Amino acid sequence: MSTDYRRWLIVVPVLLILGFVVWSFSSIITYILIAAVIAFVGHPLMDLLQRIRIGKYRMPRFLGALITLLTLVGVVVGFFYAFVPILVRQAAFFAEIDVVELIEGLEEPIQQFQLWAIERGFIAEGESVEQIIATQLSSVFSYANVSDLFGRIIGIAGSLFIGVFAVLFISFFFIKDEHLFTNAILLFVPDAYHEKITTIIKDTRYLLSRYFIGVLGEIIFMITLLTLGGMIIGVKNAFFIGFIGGLMNIIPYLGPVIGASLGALFVASANLDASFYDVTLPLMFSIVIVFIVCNLLDNIFIQPAIYSTSVKSHPVEIFLVLLVGGSLAGILGMFLAIPTYTFLRVIAKQFFSGFKVIRKITERI
Repeated sequence: MSTDYRRWLIVVPVLLILGFVVWSFSSIITYILIAAVIAFVGHPLMDLLQRIRIGKYRMPRFLGALITLLTLVGVVVGFFYAFVPILVRQAAFFAEIDVVELIEGLEEPIQQFQLWAIERGFIAEGESVEQIIATQLSSVFSYANVSDLFGRIIGIAGSLFIGVFAVLFISFFFIKDEHLFTNAILLFVPDAYHEKITTIIKDTRYLLSRYFIGVLGEIIFMITLLTLGGMIIGVKNAFFIGFIGGLMNIIPYLGPVIGASLGALFVASANLDASFYDVTLPLMFSIVIVFIVCNLLDNIFIQPAIYSTSVKSHPVEIFLVLLVGGSLAGILGMFLAIPTYTFLRVIAKQFFSGFKVIRKITERI
């Protein structure tokens, strides 16, 4: 039996076992990966704290890790603390909407849409849009569905608590010991590949930390632009619309469409007492234009800067990667496409640099 054959007899079962373990403990592995990303983002602050000296005294690493983790948590909590009151006020506004008045205000455009839909065969002659909407709402808010939804919320809340605690706990030790994640990976790697794996983790940490910081900057930029645009055209709750639109922007391609649709809906709900054709419709059209202009500015100036300086990829290259991610796993695939592609590029540079195409797509790393 040849040496290569015996090697494959060992490698294949090991890979199968590894794949089974990853699949069986996917939630735990997810916690570890999220904690690693948090540690990647927090390491620059940790390094800064370690460089601070008072005489001969230097901050202990456990204290620096604690301050770093608390700072990251504080940023997230502060972010929601600043915006949750706005969301609550908007929810209270929707709760005060007179449904009868809303239907009466939209009666004429609904009738015109119904005639258009009947002419093109989208709905039957005897049906009405109101009946279809009422049927769908009845099914959505049926007792069985509401009970099932309540049970799911309880289950999600419990899983979320466990997940957040696990991620924060692991993140603390990853930040405290910057080599802990690397050493854990190296336990499963032959000694001959330790240097390459260490380089892969180091480069990945550098690129992804810059990428996530860039995405955060992009969100803040879009919230600011959309809010200013909404204020200029005179819509109510401009900041709320900008906030929602900025968050939706993290979903590639579909996010701006969702954000613009929600923005138009919020504009319509805030102008129920006004003429639909004279006031509401022009404002809805204007907020959609604002979203289009802001996203064009984002696509032309902000995203290329993020991709070229953080993950060091060409915008066309990123576009194709996002399309592949979306075709494989939908919105989640598009969201994870760039980090995954960055990681694969770093691996390819270390192990497959002999191929011309690999040298080309990794030349800037």
